[in-house]
Amino acid sequence: MQILILSFIINNLFMQTDWMGGSGIQGPVTNWSTRYLSGDSITAATEGQVSLIATQWTYSNWVKHTIEASSKISGMFQGLMPADIDKDGLSDCIACSDTSQVSWYKNLGGYTFQKNIIDNKDSLSICWCTYPYDLDKDGDIDVLVAGRRGVFWYENQNPTWVCHIVDTSKKFHRIFATDVELDGDIDIIAVDNNASYPYCGDIYLFRNPGNNQFSTRDTVADLGEEAWRVYPADLNNDGYPDLYAVHRNVLVFLNDQTGHFYQSFSAVGGPNYDGAWAIDIDMDGDKDLICGDSNYGGFYAFLNDGTGTNFVDTLLAGTDTVKNGTYTDGGIAADIDLDSIPDIAGTCGGVGFFRQNPGSPLNFSLYHINLASGSHWIYAAAMGPKCIPSIDLLVSNDGEHTVFENQMLTGFANYGYIESSILQFSTQSRSLQWFGWEACLPDSGSLRFYWRADTLASNIISNVWNGPYTAINKIDSFALPTSPHAQFFQYKVEFTPTTSAPVDVAVLYKVWFTDTLPIAGITENTSVKTQTRLFVAGEKILLSTENPIKNADLSIYNSVGEKIATLFKGTISNHKYEFKPTLKSKGVYLVVLSNAEGNKSGIIETTKFIKYK
Repeated sequence: MQILILSFIINNLFMQTDWMGGSGIQGPVTNWSTRYLSGDSITAATEGQVSLIATQWTYSNWVKHTIEASSKISGMFQGLMPADIDKDGLSDCIACSDTSQVSWYKNLGGYTFQKNIIDNKDSLSICWCTYPYDLDKDGDIDVLVAGRRGVFWYENQNPTWVCHIVDTSKKFHRIFATDVELDGDIDIIAVDNNASYPYCGDIYLFRNPGNNQFSTRDTVADLGEEAWRVYPADLNNDGYPDLYAVHRNVLVFLNDQTGHFYQSFSAVGGPNYDGAWAIDIDMDGDKDLICGDSNYGGFYAFLNDGTGTNFVDTLLAGTDTVKNGTYTDGGIAADIDLDSIPDIAGTCGGVGFFRQNPGSPLNFSLYHINLASGSHWIYAAAMGPKCIPSIDLLVSNDGEHTVFENQMLTGFANYGYIESSILQFSTQSRSLQWFGWEACLPDSGSLRFYWRADTLASNIISNVWNGPYTAINKIDSFALPTSPHAQFFQYKVEFTPTTSAPVDVAVLYKVWFTDTLPIAGITENTSVKTQTRLFVAGEKILLSTENPIKNADLSIYNSVGEKIATLFKGTISNHKYEFKPTLKSKGVYLVVLSNAEGNKSGIIETTKFIKYK
């Protein structure tokens, strides 16, 4: 099939939605990923957002909210996690609400939630662990489930759900999703139940061949009773997701860059490790492992030397601090007080916040939050309004799912900035097009953007910044002046708080940038069944083919993967077509041409990176 698409070609789109990887990468880089060059008075240790750091706290100021109270909720359930299921801008929750129920809880605002049952299998024990992920890449969050009946994923077809069976040959108790091969298709990792110990087992990989059928099950590690908690993290900084597992031992499995794993590290014969999380706890640029000792020994760090093969075991908070295991069964690490330094939250017989003291690295002070009974799970997430940069704690106890609202923050820095790494967006001469963002703005002027571009990376640092461009709208973009020879790009963002009480700060969630070849069209000789191109509203679309395309669909999608216009359905003959879409708003959209055999996942993978006016 040969397709010629003219007039609206924009070849590259680059975006950044997370800065959690830390500073120090000047570049040039070909993907912004989670790293940036430098910053001051900003917090980047919180996933999915960057804002001014907090400077004043009331550490005892936490408020408990009950998501659901039920005798059927077990503290052994894993996966009370946030996800914007209904795409209203608020974080909802997904969880097991019973061994037979998979549920999501709609966030109504004000820390109140409405229960919605995804599936109810009448006590067939389908649910022990849940995990939210856009598995089919259609722009909304699906839900993965592990239970005694096997592994399933529930496709979000808002407002209904469709259950897809992955594997029913075993009992499973852990599950998550990640693209192990970086081929664009999302794979599933699950841990089964060992016969002699029902909460530990072996690690399995269900590969996605591109059709979300997960037809192949590979054994990552045959561990018997050693895999209790298993999570992904890039532990050797090669861009590929690795795995780590904890129980009696701490085990690391590195990805060989083909989606296959080999064991690179083990800490054998130590404490009984339970709560675990990967984060750069010592702020040296690589992911470390934070583990709780469920035998009351405290919180430990396994400090990574960057290779993913060497880790130094370090006690962070001993028995005198953790009070005989009250907090160490479940654990998570995040910048909970937004001072730009990672902290720890733990739970078992209570919920505690362990603040890493800024003046004394790897030294932690405990602040008790609340009593809990039989809790094995805790997660950190922003559950309030998007414009409030506070990190709350989600906890599953025996008898209830709860969220502890973080009201500690009482003051912020007066100014801060972040500079991106230098991005090499092409080896050819390009024209810059648009720069855009998604943010929460307490007032206009609280975010200001700058940019610079050049043909040489060595010139970027000395070049004068263009700007500022003041953010007025939460989702917006501005046109960049044409620069037909630019190959390198860098941006800077300045943050300021509100000038009147109550003091609030801007929260940045996403930036994106587009460029294009300075030509009118491009010819593609390809057997790919789906063709996607960006275009600017107001331009016409010209399409011609040399061969007919049966069952063709030419449609326009917005930034979150929603179809907003269908331009043509039917057979495209071998002659030219011209379309002039009528769109309500100016900006950058995605036009998609596919036939009946097209793989829709390619559509959504691209649209998630686009924002428009």
